[in-house]
Amino acid sequence: MRAHRKRLKKSPRILAGYSRHPSQIQGEVKLKGKKGKITIREEFCKECHFCINVCPQGHIAPAATFNSRGYRPIAINPEGKPCTGCGLCALMCPDIVIEVYRE
Repeated sequence: MRAHRKRLKKSPRILAGYSRHPSQIQGEVKLKGKKGKITIREEFCKECHFCINVCPQGHIAPAATFNSRGYRPIAINPEGKPCTGCGLCALMCPDIVIEVYRE
């Protein structure tokens, strides 16, 4: 059992954060000093808010307007911290609405 745990700790999947809580991923990925940018395709957003819940910076918030399908899409939160480009929001989005770019 212990050998199995050691093997899992070295696995790149765990280091990428696939099996850990999102609050632990920020420190492991080591994104300090990195800058990111996200683009949102508002027309395809279905208001699930998974990305809002998982963003460690609070960079995403619900928009004030509705899209053509009647959903309130996500938007960039001006009161949140700057985006680090961690990509958690894009991983959580079931509709592939978010694209993350790192500088």
